[in-house]
Amino acid sequence: MTKEKTPQHQPEGQDPTDSSLVEVSPIEFADSLLEEWRPFLQTEGERLLAREVSYNRAAAHLAQKGLQEVGTSCGEVLSVIAAQKQANIDLRRGYDELCKTYDEMKSLIHELTVRQGQHISNCDKNFRDLEQFLKRFGA
Repeated sequence: MTKEKTPQHQPEGQDPTDSSLVEVSPIEFADSLLEEWRPFLQTEGERLLAREVSYNRAAAHLAQKGLQEVGTSCGEVLSVIAAQKQANIDLRRGYDELCKTYDEMKSLIHELTVRQGQHISNCDKNFRDLEQFLKRFGA
């Protein structure tokens, strides 16, 4: 007397390729799919085809999961690149402003140097004039 397995019914709306099932290896996942289908398989040919389909489905699900992870990773990379690009733009603006301010500072220092030179020349002239004045009046 053989016991037939009764098919296990899944709750409606639950995909047999749910990601919680794929936490195991793809081969174990394919074998679990095959075990679910086994009660419905009548002939050796159906069992052979079901085994192939279960491996194909496990591989397809694994590839889909990988693509989702790659898509998520690419999205994260793109957001980091966008943030880095904005930071580079901000740095470039800051550098341009710094260069402009430095050029203005150099110009001011040059102007101060010229004025200081003129002031020293004027002071020297005034001291010479004062010295000559004092010499004339016998001081």
